[in-house]
Amino acid sequence: MGLMRKTLSVGTIGLISFRSKKERLQRAERAKRDAEESLEREHVARVAAERRAKHPKRRRAKRRERKHARANEAVAVAVERSRRAGRAARKAAKRSVVEAKEAATTVKEAATTAKEAAAPKVEAMATRAADKIEQLTTQDS
Repeated sequence: MGLMRKTLSVGTIGLISFRSKKERLQRAERAKRDAEESLEREHVARVAAERRAKHPKRRRAKRRERKHARANEAVAVAVERSRRAGRAARKAAKRSVVEAKEAATTVKEAATTAKEAAAPKVEAMATRAADKIEQLTTQDS
């Protein structure tokens, strides 16, 4: 800007200012404008960063809540199924006991019937065997 001013500034070792008021004012206005733009960019970046920082937390919290809800539901279903299975097992055990008692009674009746049916035949065979033994002992004497 002023070549004369710059030369005088160097020649007087800084007694005369290197830049004019107009030039200093322009530089100050440019610096102010640059600072304001930088501040605005920083502000926009901060707002965006805060927004990004808030959303993942909410998403994570929602995901966590959904995950916990699914886990709790799965546990509830498992508990209910185990209760039902326990009831079914107890009923089956009772039925097994009753059926075992009925089977034992049936087996006892069948054994008694077989014994009664076989008793006359066994007695007849025993009588015949005794007769044969007696015949054999009388023949030898």
